[in-house]
This record gives sequence, structure tokens and C-alpha cells, in this order.
Amino acid sequence: MGNFAPQIVKDGVIIQIPFHVAHNTYMDVAANMGLSGLIPFVGVLIGSVFTLRKVVKRATAPEDVVVRQVALGLQAGILGYMVCAFFLSTLWLQVFWLCTFLTMSLPRLLHLSHVPSKKTPSCARPGPNEEL
Repeated sequence: MGNFAPQIVKDGVIIQIPFHVAHNTYMDVAANMGLSGLIPFVGVLIGSVFTLRKVVKRATAPEDVVVRQVALGLQAGILGYMVCAFFLSTLWLQVFWLCTFLTMSLPRLLHLSHVPSKKTPSCARPGPNEEL
């Protein structure tokens, strides 16, 4: 990390720069981690978009409206981030990773919403026509 030099040389004089980033997330990731870091980073971006696309397609039941809306919102957010990453530095990656981890959990949430519950409440009271 930090392969961008915090100094520049101008007319033979070394000038220290207090804040130094690539101003491009892809360029910064490539400079810090090389292709072995850039390729998985872009793969996570593209994989997240495709995972959210699958969730949107599968969430067709009326009870899946919230999951579908969250998936659409995350998909729009990640696509927006992919464009904005050309103009933002890596200082804003925390929100990206939050969206990525939420993306990983949505297929499981969608699956759990379709699994019927087999548990019966242990403190259920009998109805007026039922015996104890």
C-alpha cells in the first residue's frame, strides 16, 4: 500500500505532498496491489452486480417485495460506484464493502423467505374449543 510517492521533484527541489492519492480507485488499486489485486477487485464488482440481478429475477412473490427493492437499490448503487470510481479515491471503499457483503447475504434471505417454518411456539395457548 502507498506506492504513490508523497513527494515530487520540481526544478531539482523535492516538494513534500501532504495528501497523495491516485484520484481513481482502479488506478490506486492497480498501483498498490498490481494486477493480482485489480482483477479480483473488478471481479467482486461484476460478481455483485450479477448476483443482485439473479436475486431481482427470483424475487417475484408478493412477500419478496422488500428483498427485490433492496437488491435493485444495491445494484444501482454498485453500478453508480463503478462509474464514480474513476473519479474517487479509495477513501470511500468502506461503503462499497458494506454493499458487497449485503449483496452476499441477499440470496440467503430470499431463500429463507420461501422456507416454511416448522417450529410451533412452545408457549402457545389452546383455543376455546381445544383441550389442554
